[in-house]
Amino acid sequence: MTKQEIISKINSFMRSYTDSKRNLFYIGITSDIETRLFGAHKVEETTNEYVYYRANSEEIAREVEKEFLELGLDGGDGGGTGNNDVDIVYCFRKMFYTNPKA
Repeated sequence: MTKQEIISKINSFMRSYTDSKRNLFYIGITSDIETRLFGAHKVEETTNEYVYYRANSEEIAREVEKEFLELGLDGGDGGGTGNNDVDIVYCFRKMFYTNPKA
Protein backbone atom coordinates (compact mmCIF):
# COMPACT_ATOMS: atom_id res chain seq x y z
CA MET A 1 0.00 0.00 0.00
CA THR A 2 1.07 3.57 -0.49
CA LYS A 3 1.87 5.98 2.33
CA GLN A 4 -1.33 7.95 1.81
CA GLU A 5 -3.50 4.81 1.69
CA ILE A 6 -2.11 3.57 5.00
CA ILE A 7 -2.42 6.97 6.68
CA SER A 8 -6.03 7.27 5.51
CA LYS A 9 -6.96 3.80 6.76
CA ILE A 10 -5.33 4.31 10.17
CA ASN A 11 -7.03 7.68 10.57
CA SER A 12 -10.38 6.04 9.74
CA PHE A 13 -9.68 3.30 12.27
CA MET A 14 -8.98 5.83 15.04
CA ARG A 15 -11.98 8.01 14.15
CA SER A 16 -14.28 5.02 14.57
CA TYR A 17 -14.03 5.44 18.37
CA THR A 18 -15.95 8.10 20.27
CA ASP A 19 -12.89 8.69 22.44
CA SER A 20 -10.26 8.77 19.73
CA LYS A 21 -7.53 10.67 21.56
CA ARG A 22 -4.29 9.90 19.77
CA ASN A 23 -2.44 8.88 22.94
CA LEU A 24 -4.86 5.97 23.36
CA PHE A 25 -3.37 4.30 20.26
CA TYR A 26 -0.03 2.68 19.56
CA ILE A 27 1.72 2.79 16.17
CA GLY A 28 4.53 0.49 15.14
CA ILE A 29 6.28 -1.29 12.30
CA THR A 30 7.46 -4.85 11.99
CA SER A 31 8.34 -7.66 9.63
CA ASP A 32 6.49 -10.26 11.74
CA ILE A 33 3.00 -9.21 12.81
CA GLU A 34 2.29 -12.40 14.78
CA THR A 35 5.35 -12.06 17.00
CA ARG A 36 5.21 -8.31 17.44
CA LEU A 37 1.50 -7.46 17.71
CA PHE A 38 0.05 -10.60 19.26
CA GLY A 39 3.19 -11.79 21.08
CA ALA A 40 5.17 -8.83 22.39
CA HIS A 41 2.32 -6.32 22.67
CA LYS A 42 -0.17 -8.89 24.02
CA VAL A 43 -2.92 -7.75 21.64
CA GLU A 44 -5.71 -10.31 21.64
CA GLU A 45 -6.43 -11.30 18.07
CA THR A 46 -10.15 -11.89 18.54
CA THR A 47 -11.12 -9.12 20.97
CA ASN A 48 -8.74 -6.16 20.53
CA GLU A 49 -9.14 -3.28 18.13
CA TYR A 50 -6.20 -3.21 15.73
CA VAL A 51 -5.26 -2.81 12.08
CA TYR A 52 -2.16 -3.56 10.08
CA TYR A 53 -1.12 -2.95 6.50
CA ARG A 54 1.80 -4.00 4.34
CA ALA A 55 3.55 -0.94 2.89
CA ASN A 56 5.06 -0.92 -0.58
CA SER A 57 8.51 -0.49 1.02
CA GLU A 58 10.37 -0.23 4.30
CA GLU A 59 10.83 3.49 3.65
CA ILE A 60 7.08 4.02 3.42
CA ALA A 61 6.47 2.03 6.61
CA ARG A 62 9.02 4.14 8.50
CA GLU A 63 7.56 7.39 7.13
CA VAL A 64 4.04 6.42 8.21
CA GLU A 65 5.23 5.46 11.68
CA LYS A 66 7.18 8.71 12.06
CA GLU A 67 4.21 10.81 10.95
CA PHE A 68 1.86 9.25 13.49
CA LEU A 69 4.44 9.49 16.28
CA GLU A 70 4.75 13.20 15.55
CA LEU A 71 0.95 13.48 15.82
CA GLY A 72 1.02 12.07 19.36
CA LEU A 73 0.42 8.34 19.04
CA ASP A 74 2.31 6.13 21.46
CA GLY A 75 5.09 4.06 19.94
CA GLY A 76 8.78 3.45 19.66
CA ASP A 77 11.18 5.40 17.56
CA GLY A 78 12.07 3.52 14.42
CA GLY A 79 10.99 -0.01 15.26
CA GLY A 80 12.58 -2.90 13.48
CA THR A 81 16.03 -1.36 13.57
CA GLY A 82 18.52 -3.51 11.74
CA ASN A 83 15.84 -5.40 9.85
CA ASN A 84 15.49 -4.44 6.20
CA ASP A 85 12.24 -6.36 5.78
CA VAL A 86 10.22 -4.05 8.04
CA ASP A 87 7.22 -3.23 5.87
CA ILE A 88 4.14 -3.78 8.03
CA VAL A 89 2.58 -0.80 9.81
CA TYR A 90 0.28 -1.65 12.71
CA CYS A 91 -1.90 0.34 15.06
CA PHE A 92 -3.84 -0.82 18.09
CA ARG A 93 -6.03 0.73 20.73
CA LYS A 94 -4.25 0.37 24.05
CA MET A 95 -6.05 -1.60 26.72
CA PHE A 96 -5.14 -2.37 30.33
CA TYR A 97 -3.74 -5.76 29.30
CA THR A 98 -1.80 -4.73 26.19
CA ASN A 99 1.92 -4.07 26.45
CA PRO A 100 2.87 -0.88 24.58
CA LYS A 101 6.34 -0.89 26.15
CA ALA A 102 7.39 -4.10 24.36
